[in-house]
Amino acid sequence: MNPPPPPLASFTIPSTYDGTRLACRIYHPHQLSHAHTDSALSWKTKGAIIAHPYAPLGGDYDNPVVCGVAAELVRKGWVVGTFNFRGAGDSEGRTSWSAKPEFADYISVYGFMIHYLLGIDRDCIRDSSSSSEQQHLPDDDQAESERMELILAGYSYGSFIVSRLPPVEVILRLFASPAKGSFAAEILQQADTLSTLWNLEAKSEGLSSSYMSTLGGSKSSQHCISSMGSESSGSTSSSSGRRRKSAPDRRTAAAIKQTIERSRRRLRARFVPGHVHVHAFEETKETTTATITTIANEIARDMLKPTISSLLISPLLPPVTNLLTLSIFGSRINFDLTLEGVRVKSSQPEEQLTMHRTFVVYGDNDFFVAAKRLRRWLGELREREGSRMEFQEIEGAGHFWLEGGTAGEMVRAVGGWGEGVG
Repeated sequence: MNPPPPPLASFTIPSTYDGTRLACRIYHPHQLSHAHTDSALSWKTKGAIIAHPYAPLGGDYDNPVVCGVAAELVRKGWVVGTFNFRGAGDSEGRTSWSAKPEFADYISVYGFMIHYLLGIDRDCIRDSSSSSEQQHLPDDDQAESERMELILAGYSYGSFIVSRLPPVEVILRLFASPAKGSFAAEILQQADTLSTLWNLEAKSEGLSSSYMSTLGGSKSSQHCISSMGSESSGSTSSSSGRRRKSAPDRRTAAAIKQTIERSRRRLRARFVPGHVHVHAFEETKETTTATITTIANEIARDMLKPTISSLLISPLLPPVTNLLTLSIFGSRINFDLTLEGVRVKSSQPEEQLTMHRTFVVYGDNDFFVAAKRLRRWLGELREREGSRMEFQEIEGAGHFWLEGGTAGEMVRAVGGWGEGVG
């Protein structure tokens, strides 16, 4: 399996569960680059999140399967986000015995990804390219490019979490109007900051190169990203230390930021008819919690919803999942919890995996789940009314995809399916 390209950014966000810092990465496809203006202008808004295997067994976002699938989806034109659950890699905390915190960890990245993709403004490439200034997509193509496709993916333990995620409407409501200082508000700020950095790069490659060079590590990049968000900071970090920007640089940066803010508002207006800025009412002291909740629900209801697809690699079934959550054998696993004042109910796999397009790929020599059981279960899901379930069994493959040639076959299957989705 080929590794993914270097990440565009490495950063952290807080988990909406308890603020635990989660290490994250974002990868951009070559189709969405300044060197490929035509493909960038026609690029469809599509992203994927890939969750890793069980952390106590060594799972993290550097797992070869996670990296291989990420590389394939990036190659196919997807913006890909990977992250470490709590207790894995550079993330804080420790793995739980209920999986509820990990459920919230994934939801946190889910909300981040939607708003990050929403902030990407391809008009910046058009504006910065003299050769493409006069290019305009036909109305039908423009509408198609503005649709948002999102793949929720997981491998092994990660697939276990994916199969129980709530409907996208719940995610939109959770992040529609976060309170100032909340974990959700910080997640949205990080999404806005990183998408603005990309827009700056597209708008003025020379200006933003110093900004983008600061995104190599999660710790140092946090300080650089935070200072970038404040115009008063007036400086950025480099390998040679702190340097002061000249007044013309500051004026140019301010002008570009104003242009980008205008284009981002136009972009959001396409997704939210009669769009209201989600923070517009936060400054009013008289605003009640009930009013904020009502407005949040209205925003979430009116928002053009992303089209969701699920990707499960080597999924787990009971009794393994019961062991991971210390659940009584035969009982239904329940991740229901309250995040940021919003009640979040977990889905059952039979609901989550049949309500939208789903692809499952597994080996017929999986140590944790017998292929016969998986085949029967997936077949039953595929026969449900309205189901869009697809699955592929790879001969000779085990749970870890170490058998010769099986990993490559799995990645190609994922890539073929991903082309059909996007």
